[in-house]
Amino acid sequence: MLNLKCCNCIYEISKNMIKRITSVTLIFLCFNIFSCSGPTSSEQKYRHPNEDLIVENIKKINQSMPMQVDKYTTAISMSYAAGRVLFIFQIDPNGFDEMNITKEEWKIGQNIYITNQFCTNPQLKLWRDLNLKVNYLYNDAYGNFIHSIKLDENDCT
Repeated sequence: MLNLKCCNCIYEISKNMIKRITSVTLIFLCFNIFSCSGPTSSEQKYRHPNEDLIVENIKKINQSMPMQVDKYTTAISMSYAAGRVLFIFQIDPNGFDEMNITKEEWKIGQNIYITNQFCTNPQLKLWRDLNLKVNYLYNDAYGNFIHSIKLDENDCT
């Protein structure tokens, strides 16, 4: 017969497993919504002239995912559809407290940092040169939305 302590342990393990499954499911749904929601009428006929190159580069990048970016951030994956690149990141929200900043302060700093990276990093030159829209999506480990940044070459002028 199981004692109360053991039952609580099983409950906690089950609860954590459900949270992880929910997290994976939400990330999967995000991919599906982004890539399978269907293009708008103006995008239906659109095929980027360099789409094969774009997809090939994204596949190479995804081979190294997930990738720890810093103590609080993990790059999960990239995808592409209808002229848009999506970077998905997972953020440890405890990092805000540890860095002694609010989520809003982090968002402001992240907007500046990501825009500077997008506009100046030679490794991202391909995305700029190909006139792609790039979305950076930040979620926590449970799939809760934290922030989104949308950029294109017009943000670099």
